[in-house]
Amino acid sequence: MQDPSDIACLSHSQQHALRELNDARGSQGILPHASALQRASSRIISTLPDEGRGIQSTTAHVLDDLASALNHQALSPHYYGFVTGGISPAARVAEQVVSLYDQNVAVHLPEETIATKVEDRALRLLLQLFNFDVEAWPGRTFTTGATASNVMGLACGREFVTNEAIRKRRKHEACETTETVGEMGLLAACREADITDFQILTTLPHSSLKKASSVVGLGRSCFHRVSRSEDELEFDLELLEERLRRPHTASIVVISCAEVNTGFFATHGYSDVDALRSLCDKYGAWLHVDAGMYTLFSRRLESLRQSDCSPAFGLFARVLEDREEFTHIHGGVEGLELADSIAGIDPQVQ
Repeated sequence: MQDPSDIACLSHSQQHALRELNDARGSQGILPHASALQRASSRIISTLPDEGRGIQSTTAHVLDDLASALNHQALSPHYYGFVTGGISPAARVAEQVVSLYDQNVAVHLPEETIATKVEDRALRLLLQLFNFDVEAWPGRTFTTGATASNVMGLACGREFVTNEAIRKRRKHEACETTETVGEMGLLAACREADITDFQILTTLPHSSLKKASSVVGLGRSCFHRVSRSEDELEFDLELLEERLRRPHTASIVVISCAEVNTGFFATHGYSDVDALRSLCDKYGAWLHVDAGMYTLFSRRLESLRQSDCSPAFGLFARVLEDREEFTHIHGGVEGLELADSIAGIDPQVQ
């Protein structure tokens, strides 16, 4: 952006943003007035012009004609229409920097940019913040949201349980090979592993888990509730083991850590997670935690780059002070280090 008119448009947008931020400190409403919605709706361009309007005209159209009809969910912590309200000052600054430099962290180019090292260091710092052993979690990455992190967690689980079934069958048949799901493809790998079904065993799954399961090809119908009759969020270990015993079936067990719609935890201490870990090891299952963050931590796949209620604390309960009032919430996140993967909301955006 070297043209003076382009720089002027950037300046215009930044000045507009600063005015909005200053106005948000006053009594400005979060939702637009009906008249603003009507006015903006009447001014939206509906026909593609023969020639482009240019950056100046388009910038003015967006900021002057349309912006007044947008809600201010990012300018206030008091927008309750969806889980998108509010943004911290640190996150706002970070977005400006990210947009300015627009780095590609998908490719490691250490001679050209420090971007991948910055990302890796940030993930290591997050692990330290949550009191995890950094070296025990070699697979870690940022994702675009809750569903994306669960997609990756379930994909890791699908890969592991299928490969584990192949390994056990070939060991029994005294046949060694290094082929995996990634090499053979899922259908061929399932034939090789003698798998006819997948199941995801959990208690009260969030909708993002079912969407993720659909995306990775396991399907929404593969979910099976293994809850106690008296508490739908806690695991019935006998029922869980009964499901894990099913022949020709690959299993992923999912812990809801402060399930987002209720704030309740599926486990209440180290021993609860340890019991799940033991069953997963016994039957070759993957243990995934849905903990409400836009990151994924994996221990196994290195190739990856209130009394009874917590108000959706999720993984962040691990950073609370060691005080009696937080005892129950601390219990809900104890033992998570025993999981194979943890899908966790960006600490800068609440």
